[in-house]
Amino acid sequence: MALMNIALIAHDAKKDDMVILAREFRDFLGRCALVATGTTGGRLHAEVGLDVECVLSGPMGGDLQIGARLAVGGLDAV
Repeated sequence: MALMNIALIAHDAKKDDMVILAREFRDFLGRCALVATGTTGGRLHAEVGLDVECVLSGPMGGDLQIGARLAVGGLDAV
């Protein structure tokens, strides 16, 4: 069972920083159920090796998909 349900979202200019942060906290994040917008999630999987559920990219509605999960209590943190 996952420790927490966490959504990860990063603006294009901050995606490199998100990858750095995820590498630093990889052990913790690896025990969590992760969801991310498309591009961010793809990078976290490819570059950090995390198992990430990817929703649509932000401009295509992914931010709204994550917001909907947050609104109904499906996430512990964003």
